[in-house]
Amino acid sequence: MNCVYGLIVQNVHVKTVKNVLEENHFLHGYLKIRPDNSKGLQQSIVPSTLKCDAAPNAQAQDTNSILEALGIQSATSGLVEDVVAVEVPDVREPTSTFETGMMLALEAANFQALPCSLAELINILPKSYSVYSPMLLLPFHAFSHPRWQAIVSMLESDVRRKDAFFAALAARMSVTRIAINAIIPASNISSTEAEDVENILRSPTNLQPIYGDFGPKLPAYPEYSPCSTDYAEAFWVSTKQNKIHQCWAPRYTMFSAGNVTEKARLLTLSSVTAAVDLGKSNGTGCAAVDLFAGIGYFAFSYVKAGCAKVLCWDLNPWSIEGLKRGADLNRSVVQVFDFEQDRTTNDTQVQRSDGRLKTAIQDSAVTLIAFRETNQNAMLRIERFRSVLPPIRHVNCGTLPTIGEAWKTAVQALDLQLGGHIHLHETCADKETTQRANHYVELILQYAETLQRGDNVEVQLEHIETVKSIGPRLLHVVFDIRVAFHWT
Repeated sequence: MNCVYGLIVQNVHVKTVKNVLEENHFLHGYLKIRPDNSKGLQQSIVPSTLKCDAAPNAQAQDTNSILEALGIQSATSGLVEDVVAVEVPDVREPTSTFETGMMLALEAANFQALPCSLAELINILPKSYSVYSPMLLLPFHAFSHPRWQAIVSMLESDVRRKDAFFAALAARMSVTRIAINAIIPASNISSTEAEDVENILRSPTNLQPIYGDFGPKLPAYPEYSPCSTDYAEAFWVSTKQNKIHQCWAPRYTMFSAGNVTEKARLLTLSSVTAAVDLGKSNGTGCAAVDLFAGIGYFAFSYVKAGCAKVLCWDLNPWSIEGLKRGADLNRSVVQVFDFEQDRTTNDTQVQRSDGRLKTAIQDSAVTLIAFRETNQNAMLRIERFRSVLPPIRHVNCGTLPTIGEAWKTAVQALDLQLGGHIHLHETCADKETTQRANHYVELILQYAETLQRGDNVEVQLEHIETVKSIGPRLLHVVFDIRVAFHWT
């Protein structure tokens, strides 16, 4: 009977510990992360490849030495609550389409010799990968193990063998392109002679295409502004979450699959459904604002939940194009106003843009209005047309790269009579979420009082939602904050 060490971790920290094991080449290739039934459903067991002699489910005696052997540093070791022995079956068959595809790829490459057995190569493959039709996206550490690096080296030295390898994998996965994901760089300037510019738009410029045509490699915005020809020549992918389509160009736009739970939450969130129902009953409808819209991560959820209008702001032209294509897939009508490109300055142009915008707002068929410009201009647009807009009841604030003072815009945007909810996305330490939330409540209250809207203002923290773990003791959270303006 073979056993390996498994790490018992709170569910919210599973991803962090799993990523550390993957980076250190100690995550087990086919044993699945599973609930720790002995301690309820709040914890899981993350299996490593480090062998042990103990009987299955036995607790380890020297936890610190084991964690050190696994390369887990002090920042992460505190997330591991215990170490137990996990049984490993002696023989197994491929457990996923990906594993089968890799076996077929190795056979198609027709290597004279492998650095180890075929079974061992499959066992040390990462289990995490994504298929976004028609692309297979592998994690950044997919081939980082020394034995797989030897395989990659042999593939790079023989173009025909490399093509045969990835063609077989692509065929088995029913895709036409394969890429390796990469960490989003801090700077998005490609020229070595140009000064580094902070990658505030989170452009995935380090994505590594390894099979198929991903379109031209263009510098990221703002170094280069794409045109309609660039959009047509780019490679686009799509996925479906919560029965909602999302579309993006992976070479130019990031996609965060981990936000799926927050997208689903908005669909049935009581404050959203209440605003929608009130808008239907009194005939005014209701509106939502997304100040960090991206490709429509949360905007589409507001539309599906029944908001009559969703106003979206994003500076990245590739994101706005993705939002437009996603809206088409979802059969939603969207109007795009590219003020960053138009830079309307003379009175005639301003009047023309205002006329188009007013028409879009008053057209009941148009559910999405996207502004390609900084969200610092949001109140300029909202105040100019508040009289014809449905009451704004919800404002979504993301974090690219930080929320900055977008919460101030959110307070100003809410309907003056009905008030509404602000949803603040933040990254914070797991033990500081309540403190951070209360800090925002105080800031919003103080700011709202300076606006002199109503005789008094009520600001209340309704909920803290943990979306995902993004690092050792770091969480992506959402603060649901209700703001009410009281008039006597």
